[in-house]
Amino acid sequence: MTRATWSCPAWTLADRLAAFAADGLLEVVDPLRAALRFSLLISGANPSYRGESLTTDEITESVTTGVHAFLHGYAR
Repeated sequence: MTRATWSCPAWTLADRLAAFAADGLLEVVDPLRAALRFSLLISGANPSYRGESLTTDEITESVTTGVHAFLHGYAR
């Protein structure tokens, strides 16, 4: 994947994840792929919601569990 094919926010996050990896905080082989996975894990895109609006508590829970899942897979 090249920077020309993905939006700036994805590359910005990928750069941050690469920096965390360089500091020994994460184990990231492909920073862009990790950034995209992180974005999916914390997004509200969940087919089971069927277009219903989420409450603030549901959003908080979704983001929190997404971050935990990401760290479980990438933390050193």
